[in-house]
Amino acid sequence: MIRWLQYVLLTDFVHFLAAGWVVADDLHGTHHGAWSILMEWKGRASHADEF
Repeated sequence: MIRWLQYVLLTDFVHFLAAGWVVADDLHGTHHGAWSILMEWKGRASHADEF
């Protein structure tokens, strides 16, 4: 199994969630959390490469 982490803009969050990504960290309390979220993909590497 391959694990990918990616910062995702909040405007793209729903798209990643629908594709099977899960929230790894909401970045609450950091300046990054104002516009992004950390998401995680576990599985085939080729699927994560689509983003």
